[in-house]
Amino acid sequence: MFKFFNNLLKERYRILILGQEGTGKSSFLNKLILDENPLYIPTIGFGVESIQFKNYDILVWDCDINNKAFLTLIRHYYIDTRVVIFFVDSTSNENQLKETRELIDMVYLNEKQLENSLLLVFANKQDLPNALNITNLIDILGLHRIDFQNQNENQDNKKRKWIIQPCSVKRGDGINEGFNWIEKNL
Repeated sequence: MFKFFNNLLKERYRILILGQEGTGKSSFLNKLILDENPLYIPTIGFGVESIQFKNYDILVWDCDINNKAFLTLIRHYYIDTRVVIFFVDSTSNENQLKETRELIDMVYLNEKQLENSLLLVFANKQDLPNALNITNLIDILGLHRIDFQNQNENQDNKKRKWIIQPCSVKRGDGINEGFNWIEKNL
């Protein structure tokens, strides 16, 4: 009986998780759900998971953005999305990161339906010696442009909120901090 009332008090949020292949999206979900590091198995198309975190029931869409056909359909997943999480491989070369920048532009910055959504960028694989630091990632991904867009296009005082969170999905570092930021800003 109490479980029923407790579930009524929970809020449900839709989170869209995106990133290029091998950035840690599926491993992240497996770490949250199963608390394990499985073998690498790429997501084909998309996966949907429901995750309990604190008092939130989070519906997560794990989308494979390497599939170009899927990019044309992705707008259907924007409805009621409160948070967009991009996974970035911090060991990627600059060309791969520029592709991610283009995807952030296409999916987050240029979409009216997501203008009130939070943006969390997980800079994964920070435990590796050749990982770029956060300042370099912000510059290459052009995240500072979000602040500029806030200043120029913001007539009703709604600012896009974003953060880049260093993490290591493999070790579990930085994940809680990212979700704590989401909780604080929703």
